[in-house]
Amino acid sequence: MPQVTAQSPVMVSDRDRKGQFCLDETCFTCARIKSAWPGQALSYKMGQRKILELRERAQKELGPKFDLRAFHDAVLDQGPLPLDVLETKINDWITKNK
Repeated sequence: MPQVTAQSPVMVSDRDRKGQFCLDETCFTCARIKSAWPGQALSYKMGQRKILELRERAQKELGPKFDLRAFHDAVLDQGPLPLDVLETKINDWITKNK
C-alpha cells in the first residue's frame, strides 16, 4: 500500500486513504476489514449499536439493579445470535431482573 502524505505525488484511491488511516490510527485488521469486507464492517457496527441500545434500555429500566457483568453474560452466553433474537432475549432478561 502506498504511503499517503500531503507531499505524495501519486494519486491514491479512497480505499488506499482509508487503509492508510486505519494503519496509522488503529491496526491492520481494521484496514483489511473496512477495505476488503465492507459488509463485515457494517455488520460489526450494527451489532455494536444494537448492544449499546439494549444496554441503555436495561440501565434505564433496571436503574440501580442493573449489573453490567450480568448484562454481558446475558448477551454472550448463547454465542452469536441474530439481532432480533438477542433483543427478545435481553428484553426477557430485563423483565426477569426487575
